[in-house]
Amino acid sequence: MRFFYVNLDRCVGCHACEVACRQENSIPMDEWWIKVLETKPEKIGEKTVFYFIPTVNEKCTLCKHLTEKNLNPACVASCPTKALTYSNLTQLTKDILEKKPISILKISQ
Repeated sequence: MRFFYVNLDRCVGCHACEVACRQENSIPMDEWWIKVLETKPEKIGEKTVFYFIPTVNEKCTLCKHLTEKNLNPACVASCPTKALTYSNLTQLTKDILEKKPISILKISQ
């Protein structure tokens, strides 16, 4: 079993994952399989912060044509900050134990 997850501290909202997914899977402009959502600005102390949250929908195949060849999904391969990960339970557990703010986006068999 493999997991597709995001380290929320690392996502900078560049949308490279969206572009890579669209190009790799020939997705029409009116559809999306992965989308980066943005929170409203929030004042924390003297700083104004907002967060980026990658999400996937049910149409996402995790680029099965790539993962069957032991390659990463297009979105993971294109992420410049390595916020997206496609890995096994051992790596996911390690990241959780290191207290990284992780969100599981999808699980594959």
